[in-house]
Amino acid sequence: LAGYSQTHPAWWTAAVQLAVLGGIAIMIYGVNVQALPTHSGKKWRYPQLVALQVGVGIVGAWMLAFGYGNRIDGWIQLGNLLAFTGAALFLTNLMMLFMQPGERPPRIPWNERTHHQKVDRLAIPFTMISGLVVVLGTGLGVALDYWKPAQGRWDLVWAHLMLLGFFFAMASGTSYHMLGRWANREYTSLRLVQVHVFAFLL
Repeated sequence: LAGYSQTHPAWWTAAVQLAVLGGIAIMIYGVNVQALPTHSGKKWRYPQLVALQVGVGIVGAWMLAFGYGNRIDGWIQLGNLLAFTGAALFLTNLMMLFMQPGERPPRIPWNERTHHQKVDRLAIPFTMISGLVVVLGTGLGVALDYWKPAQGRWDLVWAHLMLLGFFFAMASGTSYHMLGRWANREYTSLRLVQVHVFAFLL
């Protein structure tokens, strides 16, 4: 689609929407569907809502791509609403998974935690940020269907939220949770992980 946009410029936005919402977002949803229950020791409370989250996300991404490519406002608006619905379900499913009563692991003092447990604790803010920002980003997409700012490139604000706030935060948190275990090695410096968290929050 990006190549096609050289002769049909409208398809550039379609390609970006499909790559971010149909590629990156759906991959993150899929990784979380598989990994979070395994690593948390909990089950999705409503698997049907998880399936709906992924389904509306996929349909929304393709509707946006088709709508932007063919300049059909109704498809764009519905696609943005579906993408936002998927993001809201993503955050809701995460909250319901981790807030299940009676299944939380016992709190371990910092000085008694293993290296991986300390890294896990530091990685939690990345997951929280990611879940919140994807709702903000897709919500901005819905807002821009009805509100046309007089100044500024708000499409770039959307891209910044989705790529840096959603994708990079989730990739960072997931990497910290899993890579050390997969490699059977410890991160050399917990302090650098703390600096990364602090810098990202800023």
